[in-house]
Amino acid sequence: MPLPWNQHHLTLETWIGRELQALLPQTSIPTSGKASIRASSLIHQLFLGTVVRYPELWAVRKRFYALAARKMVEIWKETRHEGDARQVSFACPQDQTEAWVDAVEQLCQSHPWQADVIRLKWLIGMGEVEIAEVLGMSERSVRRQVRQQPLLSAPSTSSLA
Repeated sequence: MPLPWNQHHLTLETWIGRELQALLPQTSIPTSGKASIRASSLIHQLFLGTVVRYPELWAVRKRFYALAARKMVEIWKETRHEGDARQVSFACPQDQTEAWVDAVEQLCQSHPWQADVIRLKWLIGMGEVEIAEVLGMSERSVRRQVRQQPLLSAPSTSSLA
């Protein structure tokens, strides 16, 4: 059976973006009317829900997670000012999201070979062991890359400037 993006003649990246966008409104909103949806939850939900039906997806999980992290940044940028009750949240304090996203994206531009680790660690909030498993790297390599970055500890707004 062809993979879902092939069935619709899409690239993996386009399919991931479309599916993550579709998951966002399906999340329940608390009675307060505002919901913060963790980017990591959406990514894991899409991957695990799809890999059950298409076990072949497991072979491209590195690419999937790298693309999904990028797509979550795009979705956040598109929806942050729309007044939608569902807001994407990252592994940072809500009031610092814009500063974090900007800092992480600058790091990714200056260190493109480490961009996947940087996004998965500092935005998605995955642990080093999980990142190593998903990206098919050694834990030692992931730890080394994380330690090389200035966002080593939970940054305050001042350390992001």
